[in-house]
Amino acid sequence: MTFGIIGAGDIGTTIAQAVIGLGHGVVLANSRGPETLTALVAHLGPKGHATTAAGTGEAADVAVIAEPFCAIYDIPVEPPAARLCLTRTTTTRRAMACSRNSNTGR
Repeated sequence: MTFGIIGAGDIGTTIAQAVIGLGHGVVLANSRGPETLTALVAHLGPKGHATTAAGTGEAADVAVIAEPFCAIYDIPVEPPAARLCLTRTTTTRRAMACSRNSNTGR
């Protein structure tokens, strides 16, 4: 089974390590592009791969969104093709303030 994780910060990395520890594959994406994930992918080993946000939805059986709450509307993908989509957004005070100040109107 392949997990696609959008967000490669502390939460996304921890989920990736746990999933790989269980023997599954992981494709990771962040807002800066797959080329910025080379060190993390090397650390994760052969079951970890970097891609774009759209690539995670296409490659994954399970999609995980591990982004700050206010960034959800900025994820540049259609609903993932994955069979299951989980979200673990961070709702810190900073993230909630960002959401309230957002120009998205949502």
